[in-house]
Amino acid sequence: MNKSLTLFPPASSLSMVLVALALSASLWGCEYSYPEGQSDSVVDGDDDDSTPPAGVEICGDGIDNNGDGRVDEAQDLDLDGWPSCGLSVIDCDDNDPAVHPAAQEACDGRDQNCNLLVDEGYDHDSDGVTTCGPDGLSDTADDDCDDNDAELHHFDTDQDGETSCAGDCDDQDAESSSSGTEVVCDGRDNDCDGTSQCFLVQISAGGEHSCGVDSAGTVFCWGWDQEGQATAPDEPFTQVSAGPLYTCGLNLGAALQCWGSDSHGQSDPPAGTFTQVSTGELHACAVGSDSSVQCWGRNDYGQANPPSASFIQVSAGEVHSCGVDSSGQVLCWGSDSSGQASPPAGTFTQVSAGYQHSCAIRSSGELECWGWNEDGQATPPSGTFSEVSAGGVHSCAVQTGGALECWGYDYYSESSAPPGTFAQISSSLHYNCSIESSGQARCWGLDDYGQASP
Repeated sequence: MNKSLTLFPPASSLSMVLVALALSASLWGCEYSYPEGQSDSVVDGDDDDSTPPAGVEICGDGIDNNGDGRVDEAQDLDLDGWPSCGLSVIDCDDNDPAVHPAAQEACDGRDQNCNLLVDEGYDHDSDGVTTCGPDGLSDTADDDCDDNDAELHHFDTDQDGETSCAGDCDDQDAESSSSGTEVVCDGRDNDCDGTSQCFLVQISAGGEHSCGVDSAGTVFCWGWDQEGQATAPDEPFTQVSAGPLYTCGLNLGAALQCWGSDSHGQSDPPAGTFTQVSTGELHACAVGSDSSVQCWGRNDYGQANPPSASFIQVSAGEVHSCGVDSSGQVLCWGSDSSGQASPPAGTFTQVSAGYQHSCAIRSSGELECWGWNEDGQATPPSGTFSEVSAGGVHSCAVQTGGALECWGYDYYSESSAPPGTFAQISSSLHYNCSIESSGQARCWGLDDYGQASP
């Protein structure tokens, strides 16, 4: 008979006892010290005694709250199949099952698909107004009336009481609306009828600025204004001529007025009454009421010394001038370095002096040009014409039917005449301005100072 007495339980039973004691200590506020090499991680997977075995994982705190050996693992509180953490793409609102990365964006002012954009896909023209409007409702009160046109929306940017959706043709300009009253030649479509009522009767292309006179006698200038050449006097004029950095015109009293640079006296016209004026590079000429021609300004080549004759028209070029006398002959004076001051014989109705070439219209309506011709600027097309203008290294003319033709240098498209019918043409160094048959200004070519943007 074995009479030995068992005083200690087996090792496995001892471990269970220790675990039980540890749990009891935790429940009663006591702390159990585990043997060396052991910790409470055998219970909850976290050596921090404050973490309960049945804890709820908290996203983004970097702690294994529920003791499963993982940190910030996925959880899906709204049961939409998208966790709010644990993945590279997460649910941005885990309390709303309608919000998750795979959701269809709705027009409700919220970010349904978690891409940090609100109501995307409802603002196709990117004008800041969606088709569902700022109130998140798809209605006609404040939504985008045309989501393919950024100019049409329900903002009243210019605060004129009318939005572009309601008919405002320029919501950046309070002077334009469908209820506005048209102001002649102010550069605006005031009543939004699609037209700007500005009927020019004469136009002139200068160096880097241009000017025109409307039917009311108002002078409009645009382009470079460093010397004040594009700032016309506030009074009516009948004709204007734009030079490089200055401008001259005839007022209602037939007197000459000039403004802008006066470096060579080109803006200091003579007294008297005149019928026509023309500005050149640094000199100008005008036909007086007595049919004589007077010139002023730079005169180093004799360009300001006209012959004694009776003239019907005059044109000042760079350093030469030409005019048509009362018999129809063309007379020229000044520099003749390229033959620009040696006109052909015959009778003419109009002449134009350019840079180093000149062009004129014969009594038959045909064109004749002479002088420098390196780029074909003195080789005119055939046909009959009503007006011609010699520019820098190109020329343009109005056909008797109203169409435009240009020839010569075309680097800036100055010789690429637009289609349509025109009443007048004026050519400068690298651009042109004309008056369409409707009375509207039309310019093309070099536009570095806005001289071709009337």
